[in-house]
Amino acid sequence: MLLTTLALLDVALRAATIGQLVLLVGVGLNRKPIREGTLLLLAAIACGIAYLLLTAPVPDAAYGMIRNILLLLTDAWAYALWLAAMYFFQEGFSVRHTPIWVRPFVIVWIAWHLYFFGFRGGDGIYHQINHGLSILILAHIIYTALTGLSDDLVDKRRRLRLMLSGALAAYGVMLAIDQLWLGRQLQSATLSLANATLVFASVTWFSVYLLRTNKGSVIPEPDSGFDTRSQTALPHEYVNLKRALDDFIERGDYMQPELDIASMASQLGDKEHRLRRLINRQLGFQNFSGFLNQLRIQKARQWLASPQHASTPIMNIALDLGYGSIGPFNRAFKRSTGLTPTQYRAQFHNQP
Repeated sequence: MLLTTLALLDVALRAATIGQLVLLVGVGLNRKPIREGTLLLLAAIACGIAYLLLTAPVPDAAYGMIRNILLLLTDAWAYALWLAAMYFFQEGFSVRHTPIWVRPFVIVWIAWHLYFFGFRGGDGIYHQINHGLSILILAHIIYTALTGLSDDLVDKRRRLRLMLSGALAAYGVMLAIDQLWLGRQLQSATLSLANATLVFASVTWFSVYLLRTNKGSVIPEPDSGFDTRSQTALPHEYVNLKRALDDFIERGDYMQPELDIASMASQLGDKEHRLRRLINRQLGFQNFSGFLNQLRIQKARQWLASPQHASTPIMNIALDLGYGSIGPFNRAFKRSTGLTPTQYRAQFHNQP
């Protein structure tokens, strides 16, 4: 089979992209210990390689017996990418935390995918349904990445959020062009080449990003909870900002409702990116909400243990600390202490 110039360029870009992805797999497997985030990322990469092969401008018959395997992985790509994105962007996310009652449904769904794509070759209406679900999943990844941007204190991870959102949005536009009437006006080879170019550019950026980034600054870890008045030497340019932040905390201004990092920076009279770096690099927090919650939960523990607040309703304490309702306060408190506010208070005021 002779390939046109566009098709040859398309295949070359896909081959170069697959080479980069294989390199990332090698780097990921070489890092010890292999964490859950690494495994999820490797799964997404494997599905991405299958997608690049199966959507290349060559007949399906060229893949022979492995065609169904490639199809299975290709149609699982959005799900694998979603799991990896949630691990990177959602604090505390883990596949191991999947509720027990959900697991049987997941097993049945995986078995159905194996049967439908692996044995039936994707022949049926469910193939189109799965495409629709994949688009919704990719949209949710974009939503999660962008809505968490303001809370994220890690500069490199913030760039990853923007890059991933932009790449997926561009991919969605190409899907729309391909499915709508405009796609019929363009040569399929042109759309395929545009797709290969987008994927190549995105993977190249991502490869450079991962290879140059310290793993610990990308994969979210629990906030270290450093003392906000740590005497660790600060760079000279942050001394005044740190002093202003200490005064802000001393006054209890962190208990303002709906406080975000932009508002705090404005009240401190400094730039948001400088405050973000101070809290992240000097105090050890990766999310602004984690920093804020630690301050508020510390104060909550003092109040709950104090005789002066022994009869104060938990709701009032939550509102006074700046929480909009009791639910977020209860979740943050239990995540920090392992106890509900009521259980914690009982240790001090309900002794026999």
